Amino acid sequence: MPRSLVLSRQLSQQGQAALERRNWEAAEQLLAQAVKTFPQDAEARRHYAEALWQRRKQSEAINQMRQAMRLAPDDPQLLVRAAEMGMIHGDNAEAARRVEHALDVDPKNPRVWALRGKLREQTGDLRAALADYQRALSYRPDDREVLLSVAEAYRRLNQPQRALAGLQNLAETYPPGEEPPRVLYLIGLAYSAEGRFADAAESLLAARDRGPVSPELLFRLADAQWRAGRPTEAQQTAARSLALDPRHAGSQQLLRRIAQGPGGVPALR
Repeated sequence: MPRSLVLSRQLSQQGQAALERRNWEAAEQLLAQAVKTFPQDAEARRHYAEALWQRRKQSEAINQMRQAMRLAPDDPQLLVRAAEMGMIHGDNAEAARRVEHALDVDPKNPRVWALRGKLREQTGDLRAALADYQRALSYRPDDREVLLSVAEAYRRLNQPQRALAGLQNLAETYPPGEEPPRVLYLIGLAYSAEGRFADAAESLLAARDRGPVSPELLFRLADAQWRAGRPTEAQQTAARSLALDPRHAGSQQLLRRIAQGPGGVPALR
């Protein structure tokens, strides 16, 4: 083994340790030295790209990934991370090419299927995205990010029952009482879409109590409370929403409806 490669790998290991400590500046310096010492090491370039990315040097990071892929064109880890970077950078066409290549190399990689789902969702093809997310879950059933993507897709497809089932599956991956506010919020929306307003209010209350609180969350909670037959609580919650954002149109309209009494307005989606 060339001495330069030995030294490069030592520097690369130190750089990876710095990445794990989130010391991005030190990681960049160490990995830059590793790449300079032995430019043919694809792994060092991949980690160097990650350090550059964390330092918000996106173009340089993507360039390092391209050079790494020239050295290791069939490495699925490289292909997937390059696709993720390309998508975030706004180059969906290149990201899609990387994803298809990665699927050719490793067709059972859940991360690749999930990424293709994201790309398809961005183009508006929700049903195709959903199929990719489901494929990802077939290989990694407890992937929280993908479970959330599935639930969001069902919600946007106006299938609240399936959205709710997916969100409940996601919630079960957390210890009781530790579900993220975002998950509780979406469960509340799904309950509201099904007309189960008391359940919606309970879930949205839990999301509110875990924070952060936004005018939109308070508005959705107030709407569920009103529809569940609790106008006084709804009025207080809507007023709190307007205290955060006096121009929040939904809360303004809801307060007017509460003042007028029960109106039989269909559930918000």
